Amino acid sequence: MNIQTASVVVIAEPQFKPSDENQAIARAYRMGQTRKVLVYHLLCQNSIDERIKDMLDEKQKQFDAFADKSVAAEVEIKNKDAKNILQKEIDRITMEQRMEDE
Repeated sequence: MNIQTASVVVIAEPQFKPSDENQAIARAYRMGQTRKVLVYHLLCQNSIDERIKDMLDEKQKQFDAFADKSVAAEVEIKNKDAKNILQKEIDRITMEQRMEDE
């Protein structure tokens, strides 16, 4: 396989960390890529694959909310611990902004 010209990513088995899949996809978007990149997830219906994919989507939402403060205030997190962590981070950022404005 010639990775220099690859423009298709096939994920045959969902990973437990969103970053693993993101890294595989990012490699196809490397510098110099001129073609449209296609990403396929092969999942079996009514299987653990679907549950893992749902879990990955939720983890990615939580990460995005944490990494992007403007989204953090708008995203509802079901996991109470994660919600508390995010709220503390929002409070910290808000306090820093108030201090800068003074």
